[in-house]
Parts: sequence; C-alpha cells; structure tokens
Amino acid sequence: MRLSYNKRLACLLLLVMLALVAMCCLGANYLRNVSADLLTDLADLEPQVQAENWPTARQITQNSLSDWQAVRRIWLSLLPHQDVINIDTAFISLQAFLQEENPEEVRNQLALLQYHLTLVAENEKLNWHNFF
Repeated sequence: MRLSYNKRLACLLLLVMLALVAMCCLGANYLRNVSADLLTDLADLEPQVQAENWPTARQITQNSLSDWQAVRRIWLSLLPHQDVINIDTAFISLQAFLQEENPEEVRNQLALLQYHLTLVAENEKLNWHNFF
C-alpha cells in the first residue's frame, strides 16, 4: 500500500519535530549536567575563602575556569549569548577579587556565579512554560 503525498509529508514533519524535541532535550540535559559539575567544583571554593587559603582558592577557580572555557563555545550555540557573557563576567570578577584577597567580594562574586549557573539549569528544564 502506498501512502499519499500528504500522509508522507505529515509523517516526515512528525519525524522532524520529534528529532528536534529530542535534540532540545539532550541539549538541556547537557547544560544541566555541566552546570551541576561547575557548581560542584565551585562549592570547594567557599571553605578555602573562609580559611583565607588564597593559593588553593585561586587554583580551584583556575580549574573551574578551564572547565568553563572548554564548554563555553558549545554553550554559545545552545544559550542566549547574554547568559554566557554573565558567566564570563562573573569568572573575571571572581579572579580579580581573589587576586586582591578580598573575602567579602569573593563571596559576592561566587554567589553571583553560582546564581548564573543555577539560572541556566533552571531555565533549560523542559516544562510547559517553554512551549507556550
């Protein structure tokens, strides 16, 4: 039995739509996983700042920044550029305040960076608000 042109087109469009939804779900899952990894790495920074162990704090930040730089280009293709710029800016500010060894500002910038990473993870969840 041969399907009519309209039925074949409808099936093709359905398959394309399903493929797009699957790709979006995979991309969102990837963003959440990477964001969680970065947040886990940055969680080790707070105790080092409280203990004023600046060399270790700078090393943790540098490692997290390296991880961020490795995924940054992929994130640019999946997210609005402003979200990526916000994370870049927070990392730059965090490094600057670590160089000054200013614990209050380091904590503020760390909180801001964690907020931006959490916001990305929350915004990329699959929910009804994303559809309507």
